[in-house]
Amino acid sequence: MVRVVGRPAAQHGVAAADPQLAVIGAWYHLTSNSGVSGEARRRCGSQLNADPLAAESMCNNNDEEHILDLLRREASHGRQNTADSSWHDRSAAGKSLVELAWLESLIEELQALGACPYENPLASDDEWPDCEATLVASGARVAVEVSEVVRGKGLAPRGHPEPWTREQFIEAVQQRITEKDAKFHGGSFAEYMVLLHTDELFLVEEWVEPALHDATFNLTHGTINTAYLILGYRGGHRAYYRLPLAG
Repeated sequence: MVRVVGRPAAQHGVAAADPQLAVIGAWYHLTSNSGVSGEARRRCGSQLNADPLAAESMCNNNDEEHILDLLRREASHGRQNTADSSWHDRSAAGKSLVELAWLESLIEELQALGACPYENPLASDDEWPDCEATLVASGARVAVEVSEVVRGKGLAPRGHPEPWTREQFIEAVQQRITEKDAKFHGGSFAEYMVLLHTDELFLVEEWVEPALHDATFNLTHGTINTAYLILGYRGGHRAYYRLPLAG
């Protein structure tokens, strides 16, 4: 495991690439864009009904500024029960927006430490990969698949997050790597990266770092070149780890 903890708070600020702000953007686009279909708006409404903000925001669904203020307020202090990308617009556009935001966050943290081999992140228009980037050294393309490390209970709108055991955590990370390892679809890519992210209440740097100590993740198909895990925003940065792969 390569431990990296991201940029200092003084350098971080509020970046447009923050997935929490991407959540706001996705919801704002869905609720304010007159071109969005009625069905999409109904999906939006049903998701808001399952969210603690629903009562207030649904009563004001014609007041765009009010909705935006509510979402900004929610994003500013984070969510304790669900990850900040688990309640976004589930359309293809909303999903891509949040996946790209996590990749941009990783690149920004790598750049802050002066050790970033990637640039030019963008969302893919295809089913695979989720995102793309290019290698700084050669300009070659990098395929990036994005996946969240989260448990079902943590997704419940009023659920009670529970501590993980190390075995549960390692198994969850391994499962997602195995799934992405089997998903490689080829193409003109010089590197295949898997980016895992989590914002669960108990998956913080102080717990995750020792849990990952001496862990190695196995590849059945050997298609993945690089794997990262990035945590939620906390203490002025997003801690992230390069995960050792074998196979």
